[in-house]
Amino acid sequence: MKKFNKLINKKSILYLLGFLLTTIETILHLSGESLCQTEGCRIVESFVKGGDIVLLVSGIILFAALFFVSFKEKQGNSKIYSYIHSSILIVALSVEGYFLGFQTFIIQEFCVFCLTIFSILFLSCIIRLKQGKKELIFAFVCFSAVFFATYFVSPQIATLPLSQHVLVYSKNCPHCKEVIQFCKQYSIPVETFESDKIKATLKSLNINSVPVLFCNEGTEKKIIMGTDNIKEYLFAKTNSTVNPTLNQDTNDIKQPVQEKQKIKINIKQKESTKQEQQEDNTNQQPQNEVCPIFKSENPIFKSEKSGGCN
Repeated sequence: MKKFNKLINKKSILYLLGFLLTTIETILHLSGESLCQTEGCRIVESFVKGGDIVLLVSGIILFAALFFVSFKEKQGNSKIYSYIHSSILIVALSVEGYFLGFQTFIIQEFCVFCLTIFSILFLSCIIRLKQGKKELIFAFVCFSAVFFATYFVSPQIATLPLSQHVLVYSKNCPHCKEVIQFCKQYSIPVETFESDKIKATLKSLNINSVPVLFCNEGTEKKIIMGTDNIKEYLFAKTNSTVNPTLNQDTNDIKQPVQEKQKIKINIKQKESTKQEQQEDNTNQQPQNEVCPIFKSENPIFKSEKSGGCN
């Protein structure tokens, strides 16, 4: 018993703790529960390919390996297992640098379970460094490098304003200007947001062109793409909120209806033209008026008025 206690040191206890935590979390995860109840945990899981189970299984293997090499190192095979021991810790702390940087700079939400695992590895490196294993300096250097690298190369995951209607536009898109001018003409309240600020978000939604209208209707969210679709949707929404009074002039009451009919006629004429073009060229698909955001890729919606889309 005394011999066994000598073989078990502080680091081994930390590895055993990490192994137990990841094992318990894996079992709970398979039953639909979790030790971590924070929002950050669920957000992190949504970004992991294969789900949280991939990280949990990796954690079990990591701590099992660390416990094993730590045990063997104490038995006398110090050089070989000491090298393996330090190498695993350097790699593990470097990976933790990415996880922590991802939560700090990109999603700006923290997972308590992830922080606990990081703390175990961080303390293990400090203990081993104090024991004279100077190679562990590389673990902290690599951790810092990866952590701050996520700040400089982090994708733009911006948050759209909470307005009812948010129009995402590009400065060089004539169709966006057309929609903005349309909203001003009919006094339609729309908040504009430049596409360059949320390119990564648009990319993740498979949206490769503008204008795009994000509609916040309480429990229902909508995404409207294309000049004509946006104009028709906004005009219909605005017209539905108009409650003409008895004091209004008859012409004033009819004007919104007439304008709406004009827009619908215009859209139908364009759709008819598109169908005729499609019959002449089967490879050409009828599309709405938009401008591509990503120049290097083929956008989902190609602009009919390609001239002017820079």
